[in-house]
Amino acid sequence: SPDLATWTPRPIPMLTSVSGALLAVNGVAHLNGTWLLSGTLLLTSTDLTNWTSRTSYVGDLAQLNAAAAATNSLVAVGASGVIVRSGDGANWTQPVSPTGNALNDVVHHNGLYVAAGASGTLLRSSDGNSWLTSPSGTTDGLNFVSRVCNEFVAGGAAGTMLRSTDGTTWATVASGLAHVLNSIAVG
Repeated sequence: SPDLATWTPRPIPMLTSVSGALLAVNGVAHLNGTWLLSGTLLLTSTDLTNWTSRTSYVGDLAQLNAAAAATNSLVAVGASGVIVRSGDGANWTQPVSPTGNALNDVVHHNGLYVAAGASGTLLRSSDGNSWLTSPSGTTDGLNFVSRVCNEFVAGGAAGTMLRSTDGTTWATVASGLAHVLNSIAVG
């Protein structure tokens, strides 16, 4: 949509089915004119009409849960701690992940990627290639990580919310909720 009011559907034939299973799209990112869809496949497009399937390194119908873009790289994260990275959207590598826990979301802000996932997992990387763990102080599953007011905010199970100014040191935020948190927005 050019104006967020009028939308044009863009069918993606590859998402129709594989062996009768519908394929999921869980993450979207954009880098220098290339769009990335991540889910059960990695797909890229420069015009949102013609799509190319990319090797995802995560096996048949494995799950990539989220994608993020920096100035010069794309990263997608998913099941079993899988991380995939590309500098151009066409050629992908699988960096070593310091976790086997599912990674549910990833964001890029101020030169740093941060990924959040199961069992309170938080990872950080300045380049998308080398990843380090950050202690979260929780074992609750983290469903999202976002940039909010120049900080990182992560949240998930049982109303868990965390915040960080640097992606390394995290503090608990009292959300006042006991429900699962899946995202956050600021207006």
